[in-house]
Amino acid sequence: MKKIIILCLVLVSFSFIACQNVALQKVHKDNVALQKACNKGNMKSCVALGDSYNIGVKKDRFKAIKLYKKACDGRLTNACNYLGFLYESGKGVGIDKNKAKEFYGKACDKGDRDGCKYYKGLNKASSSFSSANRIMIVTTITNSDELKGLQYERGKDVKQDYLKASKYFQKACNQGDTDACISLGNLYSDGKGVKQSYSKANKIWKKACDGGNMHACDNLENSNSSGHPAETNYFKESKIWKKDCDNNIVKACYKLGILYDEGRGVRQNITKAKELYGKVCDKGYELGCKHYKILNEASSSFKKSRSNILKKACDGGNIKSCTSLGILYELGKGVKQNYYKASMLFKKACNRNDMGACFLLGSSYWDGKGVRRDYFKANQLFKKTCDKSNMSACAALGVSYEFGHGFKQNKTKAKELYKKACDNGLKLGCKNYLRLNNAGY
Repeated sequence: MKKIIILCLVLVSFSFIACQNVALQKVHKDNVALQKACNKGNMKSCVALGDSYNIGVKKDRFKAIKLYKKACDGRLTNACNYLGFLYESGKGVGIDKNKAKEFYGKACDKGDRDGCKYYKGLNKASSSFSSANRIMIVTTITNSDELKGLQYERGKDVKQDYLKASKYFQKACNQGDTDACISLGNLYSDGKGVKQSYSKANKIWKKACDGGNMHACDNLENSNSSGHPAETNYFKESKIWKKDCDNNIVKACYKLGILYDEGRGVRQNITKAKELYGKVCDKGYELGCKHYKILNEASSSFKKSRSNILKKACDGGNIKSCTSLGILYELGKGVKQNYYKASMLFKKACNRNDMGACFLLGSSYWDGKGVRRDYFKANQLFKKTCDKSNMSACAALGVSYEFGHGFKQNKTKAKELYKKACDNGLKLGCKNYLRLNNAGY
């Protein structure tokens, strides 16, 4: 009996050593591939390799620091923050708060809010950095729950499982890890592993944004501009936009016009809305002209409803009127909301080469409103309109490439499209371009 037990123990020990060797061989193989990519200038690979040496199976913090420095010099702000943490905590190097402050400062100078926050914490505390800030840094940079969440989200070394990923992200987010909050918000936005809920996604991103994570603020703003707004204080916004409009900020006047048009935060006043739309139209703001035209037609001497006027014009071959009528059905303004009718009107106008209608039809396919959700068709329409200089379509196409909706995920291509939109004056394109650029793409 003893011999059998000894034999079993030997076999178990041998199996454990064999498995450990296999794991080490895989790590070595991955590290070789990352090193090659890093040598070719891929800074994200340098950081990934640094992470492997910093918190992986085979630790070598000296190598990790060298790789983080290379990536930090290559304008990857998270690498600068990692270096700051290592020097601040004395892991792999002697504690050097001045060095830590220097690297946090580099990240901050490149627009990284976390870097600014850590720099400010060290600057205030001077020689004794507060324990609260130290905990925040540890959870932000090396939170094991976030790492596990990322593993399950991406299917890296484990079977992909979005539900498990969401649970780990939730745990890390509750601990104050704002990056984990972003990942959790993304899952709610995409409906992966959890029931899709834009309101929950916005709430989680707002928490991270309030915690100083600028990427969360970008996600929140993008969600609002994509028609998935968080709860909004329209009364407060009306005051802000009125002040900006008085200072001749065109977009603020347009937004104020919408509030008067829809009676949000202010008493509905179509005359005032029309006046504001006319003001921005005179300054070349296309959406203002479109809304002004709609209101102008609605208040014509015939006193017919806006939808009847547009329907008559659309039936008479005025394609722009078909698009405008589609917008009314989509928003439920003056007619009963009907996404199907809206999509059919957009399709009719798109077939007659109204690029605005093609973009709106693409948005219908993207959101699954009035038609079955189809990212492939949406992307075809976004590409068609982007090629015809519709910058909102270029930005939308960029989102598809960035998150792999209807395409194989390609952040480099997404960055190119965001840059194109930015170069042609779309603010959202600039923000998305900077976000990817700061992330090292």
